[in-house]
Amino acid sequence: MLEVLVMNIQSSNDEQNNRQNNEPASSRSKLIYDYTEKLYKLKSDNIDLLNTRLGVILGVSGGLLKFVFDLPSKDLVIQYLPCNTCFAFKLLACGLTFLAIFVTVYGLQSKAIGVLVQPRKLMTSEWYEKPEEKQRAYIINSWVEAIDEFTLSAQKKSKALNHSIALLIVALIFFFLDNLFPLLG
Repeated sequence: MLEVLVMNIQSSNDEQNNRQNNEPASSRSKLIYDYTEKLYKLKSDNIDLLNTRLGVILGVSGGLLKFVFDLPSKDLVIQYLPCNTCFAFKLLACGLTFLAIFVTVYGLQSKAIGVLVQPRKLMTSEWYEKPEEKQRAYIINSWVEAIDEFTLSAQKKSKALNHSIALLIVALIFFFLDNLFPLLG
């Protein structure tokens, strides 16, 4: 029984290989073209999403700076002692927030993403007369390069986003500690 099952699987695989070899190259290139196009759009959308998130972090950082500047500093006296700790917390919260802003701006820096095939080039007699198969391959190759650059850009933006979030969390801890000390006094 097991031998029959193995033979059926092998014959099924052989039939599939024969079908793939008999398929016209244009349908295979069409499949690759469609897949590459979808991957390109997915990577592009991912970059847009990361830029949006970095923009939100930049806005939150700017808002936090306003509150940090309003924190008490040396003027506060807790149990007859000057609050140097409050000043240190304010300084740390401010510094970390500024650092988060710089990291976010670094992540938002744009970079040209690959050299894509210009439609005007495809309309020249050199490319217009070539078979569709070659045109598709030319476009796919340019997208592949752009996808690689999208991937590198997304990694850079993701790291910047994660570092900015971590810096803001620590800055918020110091912000709350600075607000907590006057309440205890």
